[in-house]
Amino acid sequence: TKGNVLYAILPRWPGKQITIQNTLAKQVSLLGAPANLKFKNEKGNVTITLPDLPEELLAQPSWSLKITQ
Repeated sequence: TKGNVLYAILPRWPGKQITIQNTLAKQVSLLGAPANLKFKNEKGNVTITLPDLPEELLAQPSWSLKITQ
C-alpha cells in the first residue's frame, strides 16, 4: 500500500476474475494497460474483471493491479 493505493502482484494470471478480500475499490487498473478495469465491491471484497491477454503477455512472470481505495 501507498497512501490510498493498494498494489496487488499476481504471480500467475488468474483468468477472467480475481477477488481480493477485505478491500474496497474506487478504481482498478492493470499496470501497463490503457484502460481501467471493471470491478464490483461486495461484502467488503472487490471482484475485478480481467481482460483477455494475448499469448505473448501471458508469458510474463507477473502482473500488477493498482487498486485505488
